[in-house]
Amino acid sequence: RLVGLLPAAVGLGPLDLDSEESRAVLTSARVLLHAEHLDLALQGPDGWKRYGDSQHETPVIVLGHDTDLDLTHRTRAALLEDNDHMSAPLVGAQEILGVLTVSTRMGNARPFGVRDLRLLETLATELAAAVERGRLQRELALAATTDALTRLPNLNETTYRLNTMLAEEREGVLVATCAVDSFREVNDTLGHQVGDDLLREVTRRLQLSYPDALIGRIGGGR
Repeated sequence: RLVGLLPAAVGLGPLDLDSEESRAVLTSARVLLHAEHLDLALQGPDGWKRYGDSQHETPVIVLGHDTDLDLTHRTRAALLEDNDHMSAPLVGAQEILGVLTVSTRMGNARPFGVRDLRLLETLATELAAAVERGRLQRELALAATTDALTRLPNLNETTYRLNTMLAEEREGVLVATCAVDSFREVNDTLGHQVGDDLLREVTRRLQLSYPDALIGRIGGGR
């Protein structure tokens, strides 16, 4: 089976390509596809991130902010004849996650064929599922420590970090609480959307005023 030929991160568990261990998956995928070069472009909230693996070069990561899915002009495949490269989309549960491209078949015995394309499409499906599981895992880990509204550390995470600071016996640790006056009245009279915007603005100003401080939301308007 395909998943048996690749590291366990593909087809068996979440995949985080920003880790060195998981990026080895791309090398295994390239070898499995008998390609000299592999490009994986993933779409995220901050734009596109491209991962590359080559038989002759060190794996690379390139950040971008393109919104167009047609990335062939940014890959090696654009420089080669049609039968020297293949591309397949990574289709998630609700959207297209990215594009997987391989180029230059190793050995030069023959160009890529239909069987190679089917294998690429199967691999793209496995990678899409693994990438989605990896993103879900990161979101769950973030939700356990972060306030969803302000993106600040929540009560548990703030307490943990504060205890860590105190355990390090730092001198001059100052703890202060900041409460938004009449926060409940703002919610009741102007609506929760305005109340949410108020908390986000207070967060922004605190971060600007105290960029090196530990700032967390411990509940309500505090």
